[in-house]
Amino acid sequence: MRAPIQQVQFDTYGPPRVLTCAPVPRPTAGPQQLRVAVHAAGVNPVDWRYRQGQLKWIDWASFPRTPGADVAGVVVAAGAGVDDFRVGDRVCAMLDTRRAGGYAEQVLVPAADAVAIPSALTMVEAAGLPLVTLTAIQALRDQAKLQVGEHVLINGASGGVGTMAVQWAKAHGATVTGVCSHRNIALVESLGADAVIDYTQEDFARHTGAFDVIFDAFGNRSISDVAPALRLGGRFVTTDITPPSLGRMVGSWIMPGPAVRVVVVEPSGPDLRHAMQLVRTGALRPVVDRTFPLCDAAEAHRYSETHRAQGKIVLVTDAHGTS
Repeated sequence: MRAPIQQVQFDTYGPPRVLTCAPVPRPTAGPQQLRVAVHAAGVNPVDWRYRQGQLKWIDWASFPRTPGADVAGVVVAAGAGVDDFRVGDRVCAMLDTRRAGGYAEQVLVPAADAVAIPSALTMVEAAGLPLVTLTAIQALRDQAKLQVGEHVLINGASGGVGTMAVQWAKAHGATVTGVCSHRNIALVESLGADAVIDYTQEDFARHTGAFDVIFDAFGNRSISDVAPALRLGGRFVTTDITPPSLGRMVGSWIMPGPAVRVVVVEPSGPDLRHAMQLVRTGALRPVVDRTFPLCDAAEAHRYSETHRAQGKIVLVTDAHGTS
């Protein structure tokens, strides 16, 4: 009998202390699936929002729950019909946030959603890329319809999603203004932002008619707050998945004024391959704030909840298993 693996779980909504490590059976890869020995797993705010119960209204999963949508590791088995990956390949992927499962020593990954990790990236760096990069791409490309030469403002530019959004927008020909605190200005400038606004000193909403797109990667502003800063035909995209935000989005479909969109990120192998190509060319680089051992996930959540991380927080495993 194969030895069990460690997996982080919670069996009730609550504070970080509800997260515990537990032994569970090793998963078995089905058709079109990879079994991946996880070396690193990204921590995202959506993980603790599910843990806190903030997303009960869209949360249909049963307990116990295992958070974690970002994984990077090594393929240890491939199910029937998998042709693009072999045992030993380094891969990363975004899992479906509604089921998640990435805080574990081994996980099952749909082969269609996995991508090879470029040799220049460490496992920790790769684990910090999938969800935040896909969120940035799907927000700016699909929801905002950002065009070459347009001026985009990114609120929360030093966070996980924000750091990717700044870089992706620059790589695609936009003029970028980032919003962050004073201590993060140098970081955001290093990512290619054309201008940076220190929100402790200035409200970007006072820049009347300055931006074609406002992407609220932090999720703390509403269209009513920032509409004066948008140009005619401007678009506002937020990561705030709440009923009020969704209501404002629906309202913008029928009322005159700026378009309002809420980005709900989905796994996408093609989008992640696009991101990895940008990594290879140097147009995109991961930003990792700090790492925690897998079974210190509660401490990682406490830190994430401070909203002070520069880029990503990543969990690392001690034992990966190879069978």
